[in-house]
Amino acid sequence: MKSWVKLAAGAAAITLATAGCAGSGGTAEQPSSQANQPAQITGDVTVWLMDGSAPDTLTSALNKEFEDKHPGVHVKYEIQKWNGIQQKLTTALASQAPPDVLEIGNTQTPFFASQGVLADLTSSVADFNGSQWLKGLKDSGTFDGKQYGVPFYAANREVLYRKDMFEQAGITSPPKTTDEWLAAIDKLKAKYGSDKDFQPLYLPGQYWYALLSFIWDNGGDIAKADGAKFTATLDSAGAKAGLETYKKLVDQSGTTAPKDNDEATPQQA
Repeated sequence: MKSWVKLAAGAAAITLATAGCAGSGGTAEQPSSQANQPAQITGDVTVWLMDGSAPDTLTSALNKEFEDKHPGVHVKYEIQKWNGIQQKLTTALASQAPPDVLEIGNTQTPFFASQGVLADLTSSVADFNGSQWLKGLKDSGTFDGKQYGVPFYAANREVLYRKDMFEQAGITSPPKTTDEWLAAIDKLKAKYGSDKDFQPLYLPGQYWYALLSFIWDNGGDIAKADGAKFTATLDSAGAKAGLETYKKLVDQSGTTAPKDNDEATPQQA
């Protein structure tokens, strides 16, 4: 079977991937007079990026910069959809011609690292300014004490609100606690509840990105590491408190968001 060199990253990891291997269609040649110099690389390097992760202006600039430094290399970007990506990655990484550089979700990294199809980048962390990485991003690309992913980007979750409607409902400042949030929902319902199309909060039933925040905020977690194994902990007091908070927000707001939809149905924009 072909030896695979893969990493869970985006454009920031392209240089390492092509400097460390010949790419899917190239060769690495080491001139005898430059035994201590990096191998000369030629051929194609296939990079999988997810839809919407990086604008064309960014990838074009990176592509030009890289190919100017490595004139024998041609970078091929292939944009993938999140929907069905797990199975597509599994199939591609088991083939004889997998992509050379991958962008994959942080929740996917441990599985593929455990299968031995991702490159061990532990010794190269400093080359990617690892000292500047956020701990959470670094940890998300780590498996069994080794670094397999270079952080590409992170997203945060925010609650957006109508300042004018808050003021008209007598809410003088954004809520800072769950109780204040629930109280604000009641005030909004009292002010605008006569409008059948109004809802004080839109919260889908299976929005696990948001749900995890409530679980962690209450001191819970979804699993606990026990050596190489994980034990589910959604039955812990903290996890249950987070779930109850989520349920209160859904029930008290009367949100009409689908209760059986998740972040991929339909696929998030």
